[in-house]
Amino acid sequence: MNKIYSLKYCHITKSLIAVSELARRVTCKSYRRLSRRIIRSSVAVLSLSSIWPALAATVSAEIPYQIFRDFAENKGQFTPGATNIAIYDKQGNLVGKLDKAPMADFSSATITTGNLPPGNHTLYSPQYVVTAKHVNGSDTMSFGYARNTYTAVGTNNNSGLDIKTRRLSKLVTEVAPAEVSDVGAVSGAYQAEGRFTAFYRLGGGQQFIKDKNGNLTQIYTNGGFLVGGTVGALNSYNNGQMITTPSANIFNPSQGPLANYLIMGDSGSPLFAYDSWEKKWVLIGVTSSMTSSGNNWVVTTQDFLGQQPQNDFDKTITYTSGTGALQWKYDAANGTGTLTQGNTSWDMHGKKGNDLNAGKNLLFTGNKGEVVLLDSVNQGAGYLQFAGDYRVSALNGQTWMGGGIITDKGSHVLWQVNGVAGDNLHKTGEGTLAVNGTGVNEGGLKVGEGTVILNQQADADGKVQAFSSVDIASGRPTVVLSDAQQVNPDNISWGYRGGRLDLNGNNLTFTKLQAADYGAIITNNSEKKSTITLDLQTLKASDINVPVNTINFLGGKGTPGDLYLDGSTGQYYILKANSYSPFFSDLSNSSVWQNVGKDRNKAIDTVKQQKIEASSQPYMYHGQLNGNMDVSIPKLSGKDVLALDGSVNLPEGSITKKSGTLIFQGHPVIHAGMTTSASQSDWETRQFTLGKLRLDAATFHLSRNGQMQGDINAANGSTVILGSDRVFTDKNDGTGNAVSSVEGSATATTAGDQSDYSGNVTLENKSFLQIREKFTGGIEAYDSSVSVTSQNAVFDRVGTFVNSSLSLEKGAKLTAQSGIFSTGSVDVKENASLTLTGRPSVEKLGYYSPVISTTEGIHLGEKAGLSVKNMGYLSSDINAGNTAATINLGDSDTAAGKTDSPLFSSVMKGYNAALRGSITGAQSAVNMNNALWHSSGNSVTRSLKATGSRIELGDGKNFATLQVKELTADNSVLLMHTNNSQADQLNITDKLSGSNNTVLVDFLNKPASETNVTLITAPKGSDEKIFKAGMQLIGFSNVTPVINTEETDTTTKWVLTGYQAVSDAGASKTATDF
Repeated sequence: MNKIYSLKYCHITKSLIAVSELARRVTCKSYRRLSRRIIRSSVAVLSLSSIWPALAATVSAEIPYQIFRDFAENKGQFTPGATNIAIYDKQGNLVGKLDKAPMADFSSATITTGNLPPGNHTLYSPQYVVTAKHVNGSDTMSFGYARNTYTAVGTNNNSGLDIKTRRLSKLVTEVAPAEVSDVGAVSGAYQAEGRFTAFYRLGGGQQFIKDKNGNLTQIYTNGGFLVGGTVGALNSYNNGQMITTPSANIFNPSQGPLANYLIMGDSGSPLFAYDSWEKKWVLIGVTSSMTSSGNNWVVTTQDFLGQQPQNDFDKTITYTSGTGALQWKYDAANGTGTLTQGNTSWDMHGKKGNDLNAGKNLLFTGNKGEVVLLDSVNQGAGYLQFAGDYRVSALNGQTWMGGGIITDKGSHVLWQVNGVAGDNLHKTGEGTLAVNGTGVNEGGLKVGEGTVILNQQADADGKVQAFSSVDIASGRPTVVLSDAQQVNPDNISWGYRGGRLDLNGNNLTFTKLQAADYGAIITNNSEKKSTITLDLQTLKASDINVPVNTINFLGGKGTPGDLYLDGSTGQYYILKANSYSPFFSDLSNSSVWQNVGKDRNKAIDTVKQQKIEASSQPYMYHGQLNGNMDVSIPKLSGKDVLALDGSVNLPEGSITKKSGTLIFQGHPVIHAGMTTSASQSDWETRQFTLGKLRLDAATFHLSRNGQMQGDINAANGSTVILGSDRVFTDKNDGTGNAVSSVEGSATATTAGDQSDYSGNVTLENKSFLQIREKFTGGIEAYDSSVSVTSQNAVFDRVGTFVNSSLSLEKGAKLTAQSGIFSTGSVDVKENASLTLTGRPSVEKLGYYSPVISTTEGIHLGEKAGLSVKNMGYLSSDINAGNTAATINLGDSDTAAGKTDSPLFSSVMKGYNAALRGSITGAQSAVNMNNALWHSSGNSVTRSLKATGSRIELGDGKNFATLQVKELTADNSVLLMHTNNSQADQLNITDKLSGSNNTVLVDFLNKPASETNVTLITAPKGSDEKIFKAGMQLIGFSNVTPVINTEETDTTTKWVLTGYQAVSDAGASKTATDF
């Protein structure tokens, strides 16, 4: 069982004292200091005679303990459904893999059980839990998150086995019940190589670690937490009613990579098995006892687990069509009532006095049934289950209270009955509940499964409210709004794993978002677009209710920020942790408690002020925004910052942010018992898809692990940072408590963790874009600026810059595939590189369409790079100053850069790439492969390598000089112009090499028969065969320049001395025919 105390001998009192098994080290001296406080406490001490031996887990010290904790809470890598999970030891060695089954979902186990360890009860039916019979000491328990509390009101003990079931006061909406195996107590059913291929368990009693030398070390839990792991194949005894395995040897591979041996504190905790036939996890047992070699479980059979639910039903009600509605009468004093149809009556039982368990469940069968409440009903723990379509109404404003409503799959229930203030209607079942009462319903709704349609009608005064509050949990339900008046949006919350709120074409405004985790979904499935406004506001003192809790001397769990009273001293404390130790031992620990004095009103005011301050911190939303809707985010009160670490899927919608800051980011992986941190290395990637993000004087960050698809329109001094290191984490993430945001800085350490943007960014009116990480898209910038630091930026759409700057910062890499058009210059700074290509073909690999880029100039920094290739055409001057930049024109890869575009001949002139502009770079290198360079002005470069390329100097009006220190040219063409007295010139100062190059000359006026114009100058001794004169068709003649070489003391010159012209017969014939 769960041993509430350990017995320790105290030499001062000369007696045994009881020390909580959840306590940290408690000495006899500390006991003496606390004894009077305990005696004064209003909480009664349990009799020691009621203490039973108990069980807890011993696990391997070789494996990080956090692994066992994450396993039990489905956190870290152990999310339900995960496969092939690798387990490593502390040295990073692979211990094994969980590859026999997908990861189990343990949410059906209790997360808290009052003062008992967590995990010792398991939900197997929406209102029923199972545990070991000897587990006693608490009637309260929580599922999913600790704030969801349920009370056990009835028990069914097994007469011969250590197992019992318990009934709860309400249907559990936070989690789905565990499925119970239909195999049951069959000898040998759970042995090796059988139907069940994996066995997992979890629990929360005392915990120990054990090394390979057998040394045990206790882990102190301060309130208890869950651990879990693997269990080996099971042997049966006691006619199959008990199963056992030799789990004491936790280093035996047969017990799995996460073996654990139960010794004290884990009684009643569940054992799950993977049914390889049904492809699902099922509950097969509850922990009962131990031996020196292993552990024993009582097999959970459907027969026994079904006894209590079956006994809690009144007689099934069957509606008969055509005989009128079922008339429901109820006598609150006696807790009994009748449902009558014609001459047939059914008795029912409700709450009797304070006995909730006296209320029985009712099952309604038949179809198109009608029920009319003639009296208000309090059914206690009894719930209503509908196996067909029904309408339930009240004759004259009668109300209903009870355990909840189950609507079976395929059923539709029209619910026209209001609830009671302070009570919640709990709804489960896959069917639909359509709420259609009248006026203001003071009761709340907690929905955990199926669909609820809110369609409350206005009363005579025009007032309408379907529920005072709506809580959506477990990830299974959908709540649909018929209009915007059904419920105050600020009273909608999403609990454990959340669910869907369907706006159904309506518009809502939230001033607070209460979303516990990623499961929270706001969606619109209507064809009519919805708009939600996130006008988030800080809390007001009048909105805050501060209950005063009493400190439990046995310790416990709570919500940070809540107010507690020490009844023995009259002192008030604010809890700062998620749990506190027994015997008031940590009241002086400032990390657990804040002492706020003995004045009740001042203490309450302090709590309110702290909650107001917390609410003014940057806002966060962990959930999802989906469907056909737009989102508007005005200026927010407090700190005008909203971070979304859930996801957005609004492909036809928009998000608009006015002023302040909006952040899209990934989400740090939650680990059991740990606060998420910006510095942790493991993050979950989140997707943000939307039609357009509009920013008006606002700042937007796309941070690590955020992937965004959608256009951005930033105006009026807005700032867009794609690849920001600014992130927010939530101190309460994974606890279900209110968001407590913490700003941090986080930079992706791997390529997979980098942010990734795809879309078109439009900047207007002094806005700024910084691209730091993955970018694919286009830019339109007007009177704005763009900075690129990313090494993975691609413009696959047009980049337009009007009165706007584009700067590639140190080390940046940008590829533009659809052209850059700029009225200004482009800066490519130190070690940065800019690549301009044509547009890649989607259908044909390696094919491109020619694309023209034009700027007023490109400035290259030290070791910067500029590449134009694969049908890229650049019209711009390039200035590298005295830096050692590299300019590459064309591509030597013959498999790339193909095209079937007609522009290949007219624009590209048959080359892979083209540049029109001068190059200034005395220390820079130019490499040309199958490229065209038209240098209309003077150019200078340190080196030039041209292969299969064409260089055209001058523009026919002005002559140009190309000055190169070292030129290597092969199979290339040089085109120059002359007016018979002047010409374009190529000057090589240091070295000339290469072969088979052709010089073409364009005569700007009628060629002279004799000229003497120097075209090329190279160092003395250069090979005169490197260049040869080339023929070209001018008019109707083939004209070949006459070029001679001359040697001087220092140079070799290629001099134009005349020309030869031969009539082209083909051209003449074409002209004559024309």
